[in-house]
Amino acid sequence: MAWDWEKLQQQKKPTRGTPPPQVGDVFTKFKGVRKKFPGIWIIVIIILALYFGTTTFYTVGVDQVGVVQRFGKYVRTTGPGLNFKLPSGIEKVTKVKV
Repeated sequence: MAWDWEKLQQQKKPTRGTPPPQVGDVFTKFKGVRKKFPGIWIIVIIILALYFGTTTFYTVGVDQVGVVQRFGKYVRTTGPGLNFKLPSGIEKVTKVKV
């Protein structure tokens, strides 16, 4: 019985999946998305502004002090009123009654 060595070698060769996309192709697809949604940048900027606006200002009550921690380490103590901190994830405020 004759063996077909070429077919056997073809079956043994590992097949690779689809190759990764080229950088130029990614940018071309991104430009297509920008053309479909021209106002997407405005929406992203508004969402980021709302996020930073809501996570950077905080209010401390009259009978409280705010303890500000940056990455879990004590940074400062703030008094009553409207205060400012770095965005969520960087600084955390704990309000303590006095």
